[in-house]
Amino acid sequence: LDMKCGGEGGDGRRALGEALSSGKVPSLRSLNMGMEWNNSLQFFCEGLLRGGGLGPPVEVHIPCFGPPSNALAEIIRTGKLSGLRTLSLSASRNGEEAIGEALTHPEAALKRLENIIITQPQSNNYSDLATFLQGICRGSGCLPALQFLMFLSKLPAGHEGT
Repeated sequence: LDMKCGGEGGDGRRALGEALSSGKVPSLRSLNMGMEWNNSLQFFCEGLLRGGGLGPPVEVHIPCFGPPSNALAEIIRTGKLSGLRTLSLSASRNGEEAIGEALTHPEAALKRLENIIITQPQSNNYSDLATFLQGICRGSGCLPALQFLMFLSKLPAGHEGT
């Protein structure tokens, strides 16, 4: 299932999360979601928390176009997103530590997480990466399948190629 969510309101996103985590779609094997950050991910995670979550055999890829969410950290920490394979986030100076710590929480069970991508909006500020890594170090679990940890810096407009 490939989808991109944006716009306002949350009832549909919450219902989608609840429906997908209900176990009533047993043939679902892959979920690739693009979420624009306007609470879309928050509502989707709330729905997942109401159900059983998305674990293997469902492969979950979340490119989130916005800052990390406390709801995302909570859903990861509870183990209801154990099918997560790829996580992409935009650094925002809030939430990176909670996400990092959730990823290595013992109940997260992220045995298949292969890719983490963090995009930094300002090119010379690595404090968000440090905060994220400190969060990872605090958790007592591990990420046995992690192959790529990418931290990308976006250059200011007009500075491409410099």
